[in-house]
Amino acid sequence: MAEARHAERARALLGARIITNNHQSTVECRIKNISATGARLVTGDTISVPEAFELEVPQKGRSYNARVVWRTPSETGIEFVPGHPDDRIDDLPEGEADDIRRKVKLLEAENAALKKKITELQYRLERWSESI
Repeated sequence: MAEARHAERARALLGARIITNNHQSTVECRIKNISATGARLVTGDTISVPEAFELEVPQKGRSYNARVVWRTPSETGIEFVPGHPDDRIDDLPEGEADDIRRKVKLLEAENAALKKKITELQYRLERWSESI
C-alpha cells in the first residue's frame, strides 16, 4: 500500500464511536494512531464501517466527519473531512457567532504580540551573548 499521508500520525489508544444513520447507529472502535488529517481505526470487522460517517472521540471532546481511505479485515484508514458542525460558527445564533469571532481576533492579536516579544527577546539574548 502506497504511503499517502499528508500529516504525521501519533500513536494513540483512544476509544471512539462510529456514528451513522442520523445518530441511530453506532459501532465501537479504537483509534490506533491519529493526525490532524486522519486516523487508523481498529474494529471487530471492517464490514460494519460505512464509507462516510461521524467519528466521536470522547477523550478529545469532539467529533469528526470522516471517510474511509483504505481497509483491511480488522483496520480502517480514515481521512477527516472538513466542515463538521463543530467547526462551523456560521450556524450559531448571531450573538454567539460574533462572540466567537471577537475572541478569535483577540487571541490572534495576543499571538502576534507574543511572537513579537519572542523575536525581541531573542535579539536581546543574541546581543547579550555577543557582549560576554
